[in-house]
Amino acid sequence: MTRFSLKPGEVSNVLETEMGFHLIKVHEKKPEKLVPFKEVEEKIRQHLANQKLKQMVDEYLNEVKKTAKIERISTQGAN
Repeated sequence: MTRFSLKPGEVSNVLETEMGFHLIKVHEKKPEKLVPFKEVEEKIRQHLANQKLKQMVDEYLNEVKKTAKIERISTQGAN
């Protein structure tokens, strides 16, 4: 069953993704339409800025991990 084959009111089988298990329930279907660029321009800009920020943070963390000294301290028996 594909995600677009469900009809309004139907619930999908259990789906597993990297974020966990999910059920999808279709409440309604709307016909596709072309959205003018001006209506979505700011959302697109924000999405691209978020992607760039995430990439920069990931690169920074990877560099920091290369030189980081990590010690694991046991807390067992400590009160």
